Amino acid sequence: SFEGLTPSTTYYVRVKTICSTNSQSDWSEMVTFTTAGSETPVEEPVVITNIAMDITATSATLNGALLSLGNQPILARGFEWKVTNGGTYQIVYFDGIDPIFDYHLENLTPSTNYTFRAFATTAINTYYGNERHFNTLEQPAICEMPTNLAATDTANESITISWTDNAGATSWTVRHRKSGEDWISTTVTNNPYTLEKL
Repeated sequence: SFEGLTPSTTYYVRVKTICSTNSQSDWSEMVTFTTAGSETPVEEPVVITNIAMDITATSATLNGALLSLGNQPILARGFEWKVTNGGTYQIVYFDGIDPIFDYHLENLTPSTNYTFRAFATTAINTYYGNERHFNTLEQPAICEMPTNLAATDTANESITISWTDNAGATSWTVRHRKSGEDWISTTVTNNPYTLEKL
């Protein structure tokens, strides 16, 4: 047995007989063999999915990290995400090399639950972090401007005003002024509203 040979190397071997100090045979025919390679075990990267941040009605920032890079080059990293109920995973990529990475999603649906997970890809495999979820916020109501402002029941020291509310509001700010003077603002809860002692 030969010990201490070099991995992935071809060797040549031949043998001859020694009968005495003065008597030896010729060399035998030669044989060859190649030692096996010394393969390094694959160390897989460790990927985690962190919680989503900066969540609005239509956007969110996904977060992930590589706790360990492993010993294979990372070719790509990013996130898979989908609507939790009935959605199909879509892929977004992080453009960078930092072990901590993120991606800002936009054009999401308000009041919707989403699922996402971080990933990292090597030449051997794609490795995933744990799945996480987030809910987008409700779409805030659009506060539309009142229309059809009208003044009725005009008296010497008061006036009643009314308007059409297009947003279903429960309060309004009314302001009035005399020509050349500053505005006077009042928050009111009734429509129509009467301005007294003008």
